[in-house]
Amino acid sequence: MELEQRLHAGFGQVVRSRLGLSQEKLVALQGVMSSFQKDRMELNRAKAALRYRLQEPALQGVPDAQARRVLREMVQLQEQELDLYRREQEELLNVLSPTQLVRFYGLRESLGQQVQDLRLGRGLGRGPGGGPGGPGGIEVPQEPTAGGPGWRRIFR
Repeated sequence: MELEQRLHAGFGQVVRSRLGLSQEKLVALQGVMSSFQKDRMELNRAKAALRYRLQEPALQGVPDAQARRVLREMVQLQEQELDLYRREQEELLNVLSPTQLVRFYGLRESLGQQVQDLRLGRGLGRGPGGGPGGPGGIEVPQEPTAGGPGWRRIFR
């Protein structure tokens, strides 16, 4: 949990550096992100509950009517997720240029993968030995250098 918090804490500065944002723009970006956090958490909880209900033992002998309700719920959750994404993107485009937003999504995806790896106990990375820099520690994106891949180990 502490590792995850440290990773999130450094993310803002990585975003600021990578996207060339002023402190004011970073604050505005963080405000937009936090304004959608509650909706995203509720949606993620609903998706997790649905995934739980879709586990094989729970589906044994389910009547067609109940299966149809589950299928409708699956579609509704996907529609809600798309709506949330669209609304968030509109708001983010008030703060970031389209190019910055695409780069931001890439950074956010990278962070999400690292958090997931932490939660699953796989270390941080996506390759043999834990990914960039090898096993253990936390790798955070940074400005690439002439000889480096653009990752920096912040602790082991």
